[in-house]
Amino acid sequence: MKVLIINAILYTSETTEVKKVKTIKDTMIYDLCIAFKNKGHDVSLIAAEEYKPIVEENYPFKIIWLKSYFKKLFITNKIPYNIGIKEIVKNNNFDLIICSEVFSIDTYLAVKYSKSKRNIVIWQEMAFHQKMAKQMASKIWHNLIVKNAYKNIKIVPRTQNAREFIKQYSNNVSDNIISHGINLEKFFISDKKTNSFVICSQLIKRKRIDKSILAFKEYVTLIDSNFILYIIGNGNEKSSLQELVERENLNENVIFTGSLSHKQMIGYLNKAKAMLVYTEKDNSMISIAESLAVATPVITTSIPDNAVTITEGNLGIVNDFWGYNELELIVKENDKYISNCKKYRAYIDNEYHVGQFIDEVIKK
Repeated sequence: MKVLIINAILYTSETTEVKKVKTIKDTMIYDLCIAFKNKGHDVSLIAAEEYKPIVEENYPFKIIWLKSYFKKLFITNKIPYNIGIKEIVKNNNFDLIICSEVFSIDTYLAVKYSKSKRNIVIWQEMAFHQKMAKQMASKIWHNLIVKNAYKNIKIVPRTQNAREFIKQYSNNVSDNIISHGINLEKFFISDKKTNSFVICSQLIKRKRIDKSILAFKEYVTLIDSNFILYIIGNGNEKSSLQELVERENLNENVIFTGSLSHKQMIGYLNKAKAMLVYTEKDNSMISIAESLAVATPVITTSIPDNAVTITEGNLGIVNDFWGYNELELIVKENDKYISNCKKYRAYIDNEYHVGQFIDEVIKK
């Protein structure tokens, strides 16, 4: 199959000025493209040029970097406008076009100008209206564009929350959920767990890393002082978090690693007894899928859209006010949770998701 994936936003940027990175090979969408290629498909990716890495890279598939226009109105890290999509979809015959999100100018261009509407799948992550213009822009878009221009376009949700949200505006929502996938060749399971927990996150306020640190403090004080908490990532809250660790006398138990490549991160993640999440705002977190892929259970709030997966599969603990008791439980029953994660791995394999996407087009 000739496949086009339109995903202008390659990674999360908390600022409108997209922060440049050295590589995009650690992104979820890159690994999805690799999976399509590994299954024998001719795949191309469209991305906004603002996300092009600062170091020149070679890729085993075609990446089309498009300029974003009218950035003051169409903010690049939220709803970019890449008008070059129009000519690409008009002048090429694709067997499958995967677009990211219904509330997207790029998706609209693909739907409007594509030669075959039946070959388009919109992969929906958002489970609520974006806050732009007090949600009015999103609400108008969903009620006008989605209900009319997209009525014959198949929409595939990434989570149950996304399905329930988008079903309010479309009668063409798939019964299947295609979640964020993982390249299982990269994310391997360790033979041995260590007395450690791990946080893989941007160190920003909404992630509430401080709450995880304080819960960990109670654990090492009351249960087991030999545990280590590895905090992987960077962000503007790093110095205040380091000060918190200092005040709580946790310097021997908490280690800030800074940002790591996937290869480096996996060395910590796959040996931990659990990954810790205390976020106050998120969609579907790729770090949760990555943790489950290496058979490391997750303790999280119910905020991430993929938290429901943890509850349904008994892959960890979901509690909006989790603390040292949950840490103690996940350590005590670690073998059970690990076993469940190992069974779940097959369902987050990107190559499994390739088959799901193709099935959505074939059964139209």
